[in-house]
Parts: sequence; structure tokens; C-alpha cells
Amino acid sequence: MANARYTELRASGKLPSPDGTALELIRLADDPGATIEAITAVIEADPATAARVLEYVNSSFAGLWRRVSSVQTAVTLVGMVVVQSIALSVQFMTRATRDCKGFDDGFFWSDSLARAVACRHLCGQGQAVSSDQAFTCALLSQIGRLAFAAAYPQTYGEMLREVDPADPEALTALEREVFEIDHDALAALLMADWHLPEGFREAVRNQSSPLSRDLDQRYPNLTLATMLNLSATVAPLLTTTGVSRGCVRRFLGEFGRVGLSPERVEPLFETIATDWRQMGSVFSVRTRKPLTIGELYAHGR
Repeated sequence: MANARYTELRASGKLPSPDGTALELIRLADDPGATIEAITAVIEADPATAARVLEYVNSSFAGLWRRVSSVQTAVTLVGMVVVQSIALSVQFMTRATRDCKGFDDGFFWSDSLARAVACRHLCGQGQAVSSDQAFTCALLSQIGRLAFAAAYPQTYGEMLREVDPADPEALTALEREVFEIDHDALAALLMADWHLPEGFREAVRNQSSPLSRDLDQRYPNLTLATMLNLSATVAPLLTTTGVSRGCVRRFLGEFGRVGLSPERVEPLFETIATDWRQMGSVFSVRTRKPLTIGELYAHGR
């Protein structure tokens, strides 16, 4: 039923659809004969995407030991999947869903960026996915919500007003009831159309499931789905004012379950907060100076 609804949505032409640079990169990703030179030429023809790729690579967040001025070098360093995801994100960030009352595009991308930065820091050595890929997967992990807002602006706006923003499971349940598909499944199907890796799609599809929280693994050997799930507990602490103590407890509890004590979590959170603000400048996404974990707990409701 989910695939049938997706086919219907795709035929309507209302889903977020890449064009220009992003579309050409998708074509090249599906071409086994595509060269670095061809990919570079496409990016260099789009100043906005080229600038974002270079800013990302040259940020202290990326951790490179030298400055990169060549798009071709940047593509070689971070890979096709990352530049394709950045191109998609840049394109969708410029499209506002003004018809969907209650859906705040600025907050959506601020939250997505918070998840992405957190996910990158959670990505340890020896993973099947690189830290750069973890970042870009998380950056697009909530794209299903944006798709619902674009395709069903009035209905989705009413749904957003009906549920508590602090209860994402309630929204997911309502999406399934109304649309017969939730935003995680929708995001995974969109990623398949965009030829993003199967690992991305499976992680996004399972990012909210109990399984992703209950895997018997220890940091840093986490699956990508688990990292996305954990990142979702970090984002509200960065983006939202007046968070509840319950939100902070959940954050500390989830990280404790993967082997991180509160003493280790607090400096990790501070690093994520600093990098979130830095990457906000790179992607032109609004950020704020969040409270520390101690301050959040002390001031929480």
C-alpha cells in the first residue's frame, strides 16, 4: 500500500523533485562510466553548489589538513554520494512550502542540520558508511516530512497542529492513518528515486523503529539507523527553547545505552553544538546558541 501511495504521489508531480545540477548528478551516479571530470564540470557550472561543496570541505568540521580550492579535489576527497546529497539539500533549501501552515522551512532545515552534525560525530572508525556520508544521509533523513508538506499542504498543516511537536511517534502514527505511509518510508522511496545508496534508504526507513534503539551494540560500532535515532534526541536540545527535563533525560538515557556516560556525553554535546552553528553558516541555515546540558536540565520544565 505504501508503494501504491508513493506511485500516486509521484504521478501527481507534487513531490520534491530535483532538477538542474542535482538531476544531472543523479544521472551521473547511475552511469558506471561517469568520470570525476564530468562530475566536476556539472558542479562547477552551478556556483551555489560548488561554493557549498568547497565550504564544507574547507570547514574545520571536515577535519582536512589542507585547504582545498579545486572542486575536482573536493569531489575526490568526499565522494560522489556526498556531493550529490549536498546538491539535493542546497536545491530543496531554497524552496519554501508556504502553503503548508504550521510547517516552518527554516526550523525544518535547522533541525535537519542538527541531526546531520550529531550523526557525523557519532560515526566511529571502521563503519560501512563514512562520517561524511553519515552527515549527508542525516541531512536528508527527514525529507519525507518536507514532501508531505509540499504534496498535501492543507491536510499536513492540520496534522501538525493536531500533534505535540515533542511527540514524533504521534505524528508518524497519524501519517500512516491518513496517508498509509509515514515520512520515514516516504524519504526512503525518494532516496531510491535519487539513486542514493541502499544503506541510506534502509537506515532512514528504520530510523524511528524500536529496533534501531534496541540493537545490542556499543559505541562507536553503531549502525547508521541507530546513529540517526540517537541524532534525533540531540536535535531538539539545540533547536528548541524551553525543552523539558524529560527530553534531556531521554537524550542522556539513549546515549547511556550505547556506552556513553554523562561525563562523556556533555563535551560531545558541546562539540556538536559548536559545529552545528558553524555549519549553519556554510549552508545558510539559521542556528542559535543553545544551553549546556546542565543548563537545559536546570531550566527544563
